[in-house]
Amino acid sequence: MNSTDSSDDRREDPQARRWLWVLTVPLTVNRDSMLVLEDESGDYVPVFEDRENAESFRALFAEKAADDYNCQAMHLFDLQKFACEKGFLLTTLDGQGQILERWRPIGRN
Repeated sequence: MNSTDSSDDRREDPQARRWLWVLTVPLTVNRDSMLVLEDESGDYVPVFEDRENAESFRALFAEKAADDYNCQAMHLFDLQKFACEKGFLLTTLDGQGQILERWRPIGRN
């Protein structure tokens, strides 16, 4: 098998190896839950291009939220898989919560 025959999509798509940041809240010792928000477009996972924007948004969001959210980096491939399985959109936000980009994960109509 050569590298172009790989069944791992992350090797075939350089964008899938891209890291994005999300907010998570601990549920149990070894399990976190990702923050999901809702607006007129539906349920979405807010994602951030860098840790600084994720931390800025977390600070703003923490004023309104009862839970203690953490910033966590995830591969785009894994984010798309999660969002597709759950039926969520992915939405890139800046540190102030402004929408920069919104997209449907690969595999979802």
